[in-house]
Amino acid sequence: MLNKRAITPLIATILLIGFTVVLAAIIITWGSSLTKSILERSESIKEREINCFSDYKINIKKIEVGSNKINLLIQNDGSGNIDKFKVRIYGINGIDNIETSMPLGSYSAEKFEINYNSSKTGSVNEVEVFPFTTQDGEEVICGNIKETKKIGSTTSTIGDGSGGGNGNTGKTIYKRQINIMPSTPLQDFQVKVELRPPGSTSTISAFDYSHSKVENGGDLRFQDQNGNQLSYWIEKWDNTGTSVIWVKIPQTSTDKIFMLYGDSSLISISNVYDVLDFGLRAFYYFDQWFTPSQFREPTCLDKDNVNYNWGTNYVIITQVTGTDSCPNKNAYLSIIWKGWIILDQGPGRYNFFVNVDDYVELWIKNSNLITRSCCGESSNSIDLLPNDQIIAPIQVKYNEVLGNAYLQLTWSPNGQTRTTIPFRNVLSRKIVDPYNEISTDIKEEVVV
Repeated sequence: MLNKRAITPLIATILLIGFTVVLAAIIITWGSSLTKSILERSESIKEREINCFSDYKINIKKIEVGSNKINLLIQNDGSGNIDKFKVRIYGINGIDNIETSMPLGSYSAEKFEINYNSSKTGSVNEVEVFPFTTQDGEEVICGNIKETKKIGSTTSTIGDGSGGGNGNTGKTIYKRQINIMPSTPLQDFQVKVELRPPGSTSTISAFDYSHSKVENGGDLRFQDQNGNQLSYWIEKWDNTGTSVIWVKIPQTSTDKIFMLYGDSSLISISNVYDVLDFGLRAFYYFDQWFTPSQFREPTCLDKDNVNYNWGTNYVIITQVTGTDSCPNKNAYLSIIWKGWIILDQGPGRYNFFVNVDDYVELWIKNSNLITRSCCGESSNSIDLLPNDQIIAPIQVKYNEVLGNAYLQLTWSPNGQTRTTIPFRNVLSRKIVDPYNEISTDIKEEVVV
């Protein structure tokens, strides 16, 4: 019989230690790789969440609920473009998830029609909206900035025929006819409506602010003659004085619209981006003194936001594609740019700079901020306080006599890098003749 020798305790101990070391090395290597992968994924998720939070800001401005359809007015107040939305509709019986294919651009608002399965949800009580974006070539759903709205007193019903206010609510709804004189000359023309309290205007046209039941005119709605709702922007609301509202009229030759108010269940759908055009509008004069008789049509929508070095060539403004060409002249001329500037970089100091040959004035918030004669650069600043309105009137007045010509307007908002003012930060309205503006006449109030 052969002698069988067992492994000695020493050798067994050595082998066991060796196996343990190898196994530990494998686990450490795998664990390090896993930890690195988790950290990288966490960093990527964190970066995407930060991008979602900083670049996108959605707000459901209005909800209209029907039996199988919901209309959502969604506003994007961020600088990023949204590719599409996921809409989650909650009801008393269940949930329906709908993914739309409709995009929403930066600093814009759109009305979306969402079809849902009411047999799945029952009566709707809540709506959630999730934006989809593209980051580094990948589709990202920004769940950390979803918008949720309860269905309740701030919700309208589709098909009530009211355009926002009606006699079916059990409330007193008021209606005013507003005559437009002369009728609108262009499509999507912005008409100014001014409301004045009793004692400051005729009894018929006076506006009784106590009949408006939502703060800052949130219950106002405007309709055309066919009952279609019109977009509007409340520039100024003053319960004791004059309020200023801009209404966009889609059709030419419109000579009357209607204003409704008095429904306390409504929320404001005032939206500047739905009403005004991007870019400042420029007015040419064929002398250097802004003489009304020297005004030359048409007005121009400036694509380059007052950033020009013409040299000794013709002073020509780069016009937004698809609009009329501007007049041009190379000496003895003046130009006025008008519109609104959006101070959207938070409360703080906004620095403005002008560089000019021959002469320029910069007006913001109806105050002369900078005046500069030939030639060179000047600057000044304004402070935006936490409760200040971020949309302010802006006007640039420029004239050129002879020789070299240039004009650059730049800004440094709230300590940021100095740049030309972005196109998205300036807005204007259509104007055909600044010396023969359209007027409105508000008729007597009636109850509907």
